[in-house]
Parts: sequence; C-alpha cells; structure tokens
Amino acid sequence: MNNSQNESESIMIMITQQSEIRIMLSGHGSTTISWGDGSHETIVFGQDGGSKDFWGYYMTSHWHTYTDNKPSHTINITGGIIPDLECSNSGLTDLYVSKNKNLKLLSCHTNQLKELDLSNNTRLWDLSCAHNQLTELNVSNNIELSDINCRNNLLTNTALNNLFKGLHSNDVSGRYPYDEDERTIIIDNNIGTENCDRTIAHKKGWRVCD
Repeated sequence: MNNSQNESESIMIMITQQSEIRIMLSGHGSTTISWGDGSHETIVFGQDGGSKDFWGYYMTSHWHTYTDNKPSHTINITGGIIPDLECSNSGLTDLYVSKNKNLKLLSCHTNQLKELDLSNNTRLWDLSCAHNQLTELNVSNNIELSDINCRNNLLTNTALNNLFKGLHSNDVSGRYPYDEDERTIIIDNNIGTENCDRTIAHKKGWRVCD
C-alpha cells in the first residue's frame, strides 16, 4: 500500500469467497471499489441525492456478482471519507480497516473472520462482528465505542475477560435519541460466555448481555 495516502482518504481491503456480495457505505467525496476481478465502480456520494445516515453522510448500496469461478477475490475500497461500512453476510475471510481512521460504524457480522484489527479505528462507535470465528477481540484503543455485538464467535473466558479489560469507561451518553446512557456488549454463544468474569465490564459501566 502507498504510505503517502492521505489519512482522510479511506483504504479498506476485504477478501470474499462468495460469488455474490453486497457492500453498503456512507460517506463524503469520491470512492472507488475495485472488485478484484478487473472491474471497478466509482461512487460520488450525494451525486444523485438519496438517504443520509445519522451523521448526515449519503448512503449507498452496491451489489457485485463474480463470474470468473475463482475461489476468492480481494476487494479494495479507496478514497473519500467513509464513516460507515456494512459488509455482513459476504463470505469474508479477511477484513482490513485499520487505514480508515474515519470509521464510526462497522457491521461485519456473519462472515468467516478469524481476526479483526481495530487498533487504529479510535473513532469507532458501533461494532457488530457477531457470527464469525474470532478467538480474540481487542478494543482497548476504541475509546468512543458504545455498542459491541460479538456473539457467536470462538471467544474463550480468557479472551472475553481480556476484552472486558480493554473496554473504556468514558461517558458516551447523549449520542442517539434512544440513548439510555449505557454501554452494551453482547457475548452469547461464545466458548467462554458462561465462565467469563462480567464484573470486569460492569465496573467500567458496561452492560453485558446474552
């Protein structure tokens, strides 16, 4: 990757094993999706109007079908400011978002992810990574998080305790109209759900849900 890339321009990479994929984005400026089969799609957010997300960014949805019969494809998303990425149910084995420092909402549930590096995504508010194959999850740098859904992964009680230890205790209330001044993490159907120490999270002001 080009290390001179402007930090305001997003770089995200994902690898899919599905023959059809949908990606939803919200953002500002111009973004290019390289689908990994030689085809490209350029998006100019708001060019044709459309709906806006919570932060006032235009939302777009993009479907792509692969016909080359390759077992996997590497998708690159570059350019623009993208605070919202939704790539759930996409057959993803890998997802790299560390160069998108504008990311606020990441929904990547129901894939085949074994790891997820969020160390550079310090502005992240909402994370949904349920129904994957994660064995650890580190959110210690994500000091603005208020909602985490990591149910149905492979997190042991040790991994969950380490996750709890990395949770921040900052006040993130008043963001949403429905905000109840409570940070929430959902952990059911992990290996360590029954034996983890939830008090670690409780002491930091987090509600732990099954």
